[in-house]
Amino acid sequence: MAKQISPHFTDLEFKCRHCGKLPAGMPAPKLLEKLEKLRERIGAPLHIASGYRCPKHNAAVGGAQNSQHPKGTAADITVKTLGPGEVADAAEAVFGYRSGIGRYPGFTHVDVRSSHARW
Repeated sequence: MAKQISPHFTDLEFKCRHCGKLPAGMPAPKLLEKLEKLRERIGAPLHIASGYRCPKHNAAVGGAQNSQHPKGTAADITVKTLGPGEVADAAEAVFGYRSGIGRYPGFTHVDVRSSHARW
């Protein structure tokens, strides 16, 4: 059963696709807050392609060794009506300078790290 964790997101959307777990306190409240603001700015639903990843899953998908996903501070997202570049541009305004934003062919990565990272 899905549990509503913010106005537009449930815990199921963030659970690890490998083990089905979502540790307590994840996703990070700051990440949820920014995702809600991004959804409001875009005016369309965000699909969480990848949220929390257990270390085993993160390694299996080739995630970075210091990935934000196992920390619960990152999400890979898509928006049905926008391309990844457009989503990344909108995320710049919402997530701010001290965050991670990555542009990939099929999705946009966003995270709430405390430093600036772009790729």
